[in-house]
Amino acid sequence: MARAAHAQGSVSSDVVAGGTEVFTLDGEFDLANCAEFERRLSEASEPEPTDILIDLRGVSFLGSTMLHALVSGLTRANELGTGFALIRPNALLWRVFVLTGLSARFLNYASLHEALPETEQAGHYTLLRNSDGAVLAEFESEEAALEVIERIWEGELPARGVSVVRRKDAFALSGPG
Repeated sequence: MARAAHAQGSVSSDVVAGGTEVFTLDGEFDLANCAEFERRLSEASEPEPTDILIDLRGVSFLGSTMLHALVSGLTRANELGTGFALIRPNALLWRVFVLTGLSARFLNYASLHEALPETEQAGHYTLLRNSDGAVLAEFESEEAALEVIERIWEGELPARGVSVVRRKDAFALSGPG
C-alpha cells in the first residue's frame, strides 16, 4: 500500500478485488495538498484504465480545490470509460455535495462493503463511529472484530461514549447522539 503524508491530510491507495483502485483520504484537503492527490489520481489509470473508488470517510475538511479535483477525476473516468465512485464523508461534509448538486453527479456509497462487497470477505474489517465515520479500529479477520465487539458488549473492554447493539447476526456501534 502506497502512502503519502501531508501536513493537513494523507492519501493512501490500494488495488483491490476486480482491479479497482481505492484511494483513502484522511484529514483536511485544500489547495495546499490537492496537487499531490490529483497527480496520484491521474497516475491510477496508467498504463491501463482502472475503476477508481475514493473513500472520504476520514476527511474532516474539503476545500473547493479538492471538490474540483474530484469532478476532474470523474470527467477523466467518463472519457476513459471507467468507473469513478465515492464513499461518502461525514454528514456535514456530504451536505456540501448535496447543496452543490455534486451528490447527484457521483455514484456514491455509505461504506467500502457496500461499494465492493467482495472486499470485506477478503479479510478487511473496520469498526467505525456511527456519527462521523472516524475509524476506531481495523482488523484482518471477522473473528477478531467480533471478539472485540463482544468484549465491549460484555463490559470487559471500556468503550466510553460507545454502545454496542446486537442486531440479528451482526453488531452495530453507536456513539453519543
